[in-house]
Amino acid sequence: MYPQVDVEDDSPSMTENADGYVLTREGIEWFMHHNAPDPSDWRASPILADLTGVAPALVITTEFDPLRDQGIRYVEALQAAGVEVRHELYEGMPHVFFQLGSIIDAGADAVTLVAETARAALAG
Repeated sequence: MYPQVDVEDDSPSMTENADGYVLTREGIEWFMHHNAPDPSDWRASPILADLTGVAPALVITTEFDPLRDQGIRYVEALQAAGVEVRHELYEGMPHVFFQLGSIIDAGADAVTLVAETARAALAG
């Protein structure tokens, strides 16, 4: 769900959506300063890890999210590593739309998509 996978990301979405859409660039930088002292560590920036053999993934990104481009790059990195991945970009939505599923139709749709994907994965 709208992943942050590169602590040192400076992609266009970090600038385009830096303010005004709930999650801000300033907020991201504050959390990273307090939680990820070494940005070169794959645990802080999973996109730096060897992704070969990781589990299939569903990656959801949103149009108005500073993390949008990171999510897209992560999808591309997973695909390059041979990982089965499904990407859904929710246009017109901000970072927090999933948590607002009870009042935003797109959020409810995403909740259903995640539940159905998890159910299918667990059923084998």
